[in-house]
Amino acid sequence: MNQEPNQFVSRGGIKLQHALSNFKLKISNYAVLDVGSSTGGFVDCLLQNGAAKVYSVDTAYGELAWKLRNDPKVIVMERTNILHLQSLPSPGRQAKLPKVTVIASESPQLNASQSYLTRDNLKPEQDNSLLNKIPTSPGSVNSNGAPQDDSQESHNYTKVDLITIDASWTKLEKILPVVEKFLKTGGQIIALLKPHYQAEKSKLIKGVLEESEALRVKGEVEKKIQNLGFKIEDSIDSPILGGGGNREYLLLIQRG
Repeated sequence: MNQEPNQFVSRGGIKLQHALSNFKLKISNYAVLDVGSSTGGFVDCLLQNGAAKVYSVDTAYGELAWKLRNDPKVIVMERTNILHLQSLPSPGRQAKLPKVTVIASESPQLNASQSYLTRDNLKPEQDNSLLNKIPTSPGSVNSNGAPQDDSQESHNYTKVDLITIDASWTKLEKILPVVEKFLKTGGQIIALLKPHYQAEKSKLIKGVLEESEALRVKGEVEKKIQNLGFKIEDSIDSPILGGGGNREYLLLIQRG
């Protein structure tokens, strides 16, 4: 599809569209799990490319663009830590979420306009201890917002055709083993690799990772992914730089 200025709700859509085009993926009528949706650039791109259903997962609350959260094809799963996600809502059933807990801006790392804490509010070189305040996944909760045991139904996973990942602080080698259970046989994963989040803080210069170091980290992460039993079918540079001018890469991943 032709890319127009401001075609997507955020720059993430430009990155994913580049991946879909270069990996030659047709996703019409696909069910997709999008990890780290934030504003929804990936979600927007998926819908514009014909996805039939998108599970939009993010630790934040209230970030997803209004037009996307009101789209019947989008199942919004906010305040959800992917590492603790036990199941996807069955078709026709929205995820139940507990009452919203707003975290006031109590740190100089957050400005007054940031009334909720998200991974994107922190920069790679900053102390990430505030991430402990981000709620873990509500998973399944009862009508009072209290957690309930999913163990009896955890083996009946809702499956998707494609998983897209744009996470920052949560490393890919931690996410992939968790989301694998949601992927249909023959399904694929598109992951945005951000070396500046995977690298040691000491390697960053004013929040930026040098290109040579970014390539080294990319190679390390790819080896970790392969050691987990996944196969990297292809990898390409992101068409635009990430935050601070950092290099990013898009990986096409399948089960080994």
